[in-house]
Amino acid sequence: MKLYAPILVLVLCPALSWAEEDAPPQSRTLALHRVELRPYVGWAPWPDSLTGAFVGGDVGYRLGPVVALELDGALYAPFNAGEAAKPAYPLNETQSSGAFDFVFFPLAGLAGFGSAREGGEAGTLEPFVLGGFGLVRTRPVAVVDPMNRSYDWNNIIDLDVGVGLRAFVTRWLAFDLEVRDLVYGEKRESSIVATGLDVPVGAPGYSANSPTNPTTWYDSSTHLTNAIQVRLGASFFVGP
Repeated sequence: MKLYAPILVLVLCPALSWAEEDAPPQSRTLALHRVELRPYVGWAPWPDSLTGAFVGGDVGYRLGPVVALELDGALYAPFNAGEAAKPAYPLNETQSSGAFDFVFFPLAGLAGFGSAREGGEAGTLEPFVLGGFGLVRTRPVAVVDPMNRSYDWNNIIDLDVGVGLRAFVTRWLAFDLEVRDLVYGEKRESSIVATGLDVPVGAPGYSANSPTNPTTWYDSSTHLTNAIQVRLGASFFVGP
């Protein structure tokens, strides 16, 4: 019996070694502890607005398998339609937006849903949801009284919520489709034209009720706006 023990060890050790070498590599979260750079293009059917197409970019970092932090910025102004495109009241336009978001990956850890073995990254899908806060720069477009009214950009705090799906091509490249909603209180042009004397500010006869007084240009109420956006982007991952 003592003679067989060393022989058994000599036979099993190479077999175990070969088994370890042939074992398939473990799945891993592809974006874990990596920086994500994502340029994108998008379309926003903004209600009562000249804004439509836009471009933007995200910078994110994956803290863990299920959560990432993200900075988002978008530029709309160069693609806004001309004022003659929508002469109806109310009318606004958007210049830019920015946000700080938390991104969650509910299926992280499942093979094929954000996790894959080395060499098997292509075709891996990763759904996500996001939420955060930011600023959107908008302004009314004068329709009721364009002769006297001219608006500056307003910085308005907004709530960002969204869902998306990412498809990996390689470990360092993926394509993203995202639907995002910017929720905020829009400032609109007042539908009432002031009836005071139409004289320049500071001139004799000027009053607070003059149509040239900017305080009379805005509607007294803000209007809840849902600016739903569709974004298509390419994610580039940097890191180990």
